[in-house]
Amino acid sequence: MAFNFQALIGRRLGGQFEILAKIGQGGMGAVFKARDTSLDRLVAVKVLVANPLEDQTSVDRFMREAKALAKLSHPNLIHVYQVGSEEDLHYFAMEYLPGETLSARIRRLGPMRTDQTGRCLGQILAALHHIHMSGLVHRDVKSGNVMLVDERRTVLMDFGLAKDIGQSGLTTAGVVLGTPDYMAPEQCEGADVDCRADIYSFGIVMYETLAGRVPFTGKSAMAVLRQHLDAPVPDLADAWPEAPRTLRSVLRRCMAKAPDKRYPNVACLAADLAEYWPTPEIIELAGFATGATAISPTSPRAVAFMKGAGSGPEVVATEAESPASPAEGPDFEPPPAGQKESAWKWVLACGAAA
Repeated sequence: MAFNFQALIGRRLGGQFEILAKIGQGGMGAVFKARDTSLDRLVAVKVLVANPLEDQTSVDRFMREAKALAKLSHPNLIHVYQVGSEEDLHYFAMEYLPGETLSARIRRLGPMRTDQTGRCLGQILAALHHIHMSGLVHRDVKSGNVMLVDERRTVLMDFGLAKDIGQSGLTTAGVVLGTPDYMAPEQCEGADVDCRADIYSFGIVMYETLAGRVPFTGKSAMAVLRQHLDAPVPDLADAWPEAPRTLRSVLRRCMAKAPDKRYPNVACLAADLAEYWPTPEIIELAGFATGATAISPTSPRAVAFMKGAGSGPEVVATEAESPASPAEGPDFEPPPAGQKESAWKWVLACGAAA
């Protein structure tokens, strides 16, 4: 029987988090707007409903997300305040972010091609750099997991699929986790991934932001995954004829099929991206690239960014859109027996893209 999340409205979790309204819901959990009565501030509370005796994997993944976020501290990452459990409810309280997701912004306004876009993408990269330097890979970088808080701050959210680089996680060999529209080819095959999978997903987000749509679409998740594996990397100029050569080149390398053909790390990506978008975040990241010649922070274009010129339209604040955790999304059934894909074990947590 499905849990009635609406029944949590008005309840206090942990004795201090008063649930005010539901923001988003998935198959096994939900995110709520709440008030921290001890500090009189708004927070977001993510709740998982699971019996640890019956669904320990979901509980472990949920707690892993909370712990991964709790040990990270960065302005472009969401902050976790407290983790707790009550009966069959598991929850963690985190920073409440008013604003809208990047996916919602694209749906509302279409392609984003202003200098403000450079700031947004640069801050996503800054968050990824911090994650990777902390020994983690996100594995679910997508526009629905990017919150535009205001014109100055972009936040990468949802660590439900994050794992330590080089360590086996909660998934077994051949199990595929992620959001089909954004998954790197090796992720589609259930192989071990590293930071280069996040770079591929970032490339998809960048393409979507500039083109107004994701590069690969299909009638089913399987059709989309096949394109990640086999279809040529699309040229940004197909969707944006005036696309600058620099951005087209960066996207081609980000979305290369083979991991060793992509940027080896976020810093090297930033070094190339700085040629077009010398934002403070991108310039700083480019400085970490070994042997890279990043654009000078004193160049006219860089100075313009530093002073806030060309910031583009202000981000309109709306109620926070909190997509369901990847661990809460619908599963996809395996293809019929006898097809080539039947050798794969499909467990596509997070279903369709936000």
